[in-house]
Amino acid sequence: MLQIVAQSLASCLGLGLLPKAPGTFGSIAGLALVYWWQSLTGLITASAYEHFLALCDPVMLLVQLVALVLTLWSIKVAEKPWGHDASCIVIDELVGMFYTLALFPLTYFNLGVGFLLFRLFDIVKRGPVGYFDRRPESWATLVDDVLAGVLAASVLGLLGVFLVKT
Repeated sequence: MLQIVAQSLASCLGLGLLPKAPGTFGSIAGLALVYWWQSLTGLITASAYEHFLALCDPVMLLVQLVALVLTLWSIKVAEKPWGHDASCIVIDELVGMFYTLALFPLTYFNLGVGFLLFRLFDIVKRGPVGYFDRRPESWATLVDDVLAGVLAASVLGLLGVFLVKT
């Protein structure tokens, strides 16, 4: 039973089992998670500073810690039958996409460019993303996507400063 729960979580309720582009669908699930979180907290049009404060709220930090533990557990358990960083494990894309957009208001620019940047960094796997992608540990399955999300967020922030008037 725990194996089924872990595989359901790791595959984002089966999105990772889709025959084409499972990582892209996991990333789309991340978009939905960001929208849900920002709707729930009333942050859809908030500033990056307000987003940061919300992420650092003690309750939100606890939620993130529990989510991190569940994510790492589901990846570790799901990798036993599916193999290390199997394409059907897409919860890491969901988390990476969340951290790509967690500090940004949900504009079409941020959603579209953030999604494209995350997928680019996740697929190309240069630098630290590639280093962790090549590591055999279960936790590295998550870390490479979190780093891809951080890099995508950094570039998105720079583009926002230079291209978009606020």
